[in-house]
Amino acid sequence: MNYEGGGNPLNVSFLTGIGSKRQREIVHQYALNDRRALPPSGIPLGNIQKGFQDLSLYPSNELVGLTFPNDYAASSPYAPYDIWADTYNLTTEFVNPQQAHSLASMAYLMAMTGIKDQSWKPLSGQISFGSSDVLPGTAASASLSASGLDLSSAQIVWEGRGADPFMGNLFQVTPEFLGPYWVEAEALLPDGRRIFASSEFNSVAGHHLTVISASQLSISGVAGQTFTLQTSNDLLNWRELITDVFTGDTYEFTDDSGSGEPVRFYRAVAAP
Repeated sequence: MNYEGGGNPLNVSFLTGIGSKRQREIVHQYALNDRRALPPSGIPLGNIQKGFQDLSLYPSNELVGLTFPNDYAASSPYAPYDIWADTYNLTTEFVNPQQAHSLASMAYLMAMTGIKDQSWKPLSGQISFGSSDVLPGTAASASLSASGLDLSSAQIVWEGRGADPFMGNLFQVTPEFLGPYWVEAEALLPDGRRIFASSEFNSVAGHHLTVISASQLSISGVAGQTFTLQTSNDLLNWRELITDVFTGDTYEFTDDSGSGEPVRFYRAVAAP
């Protein structure tokens, strides 16, 4: 249990959600297809393995050629317990009996501590941003809090759109495009309790739309950002004019379809 909990030469835990160096690729369909880089917490990863599994994306054991000494070397091989790679392996992971044994063992150990009688109801965390609207290229700072709890000694793991997972009390995301940016946090308290929170901020342009003439507009944005320009006569019913991609920080558009109308409104909607 100590070895699989992270007490090994690589300081890597074989249980997701604990430790300072965490596995990302595991045998888990949801984890491989959601928006996060890290998998859900509490999933066992089996144990040590001699080498890479023969994956369809890397046929004929192509990954084996990336390691030296060779994992399957007949002489002077590298010790298996000193080897770690961030890749899933169907032959050793997601072992249900092992998960049951681990749960029973951890429950037994927990019952031997002073917190066995501690009542606990999950609390919702709150993520606070320095500003809810942030310009592209400007860092947005986020912090986590929970009512009635001191999180100063908690291990907090952050994830966000376009950002690598980060461990620390404060998290910064620098948006590249316009639109909503999600941020999530998971705090692990010293006694094993966890706090979760999810929120988002908006990446906005300094000037959305500028009227150049009666039929010409200038739209502010970020190169590479997809947007949709919409128009309305009553601010209630909107229809799409164009969908395009910014090639610079501004986009100019001439609208010849609104001639003769007494009033016309425009708005630019950023793609997520």
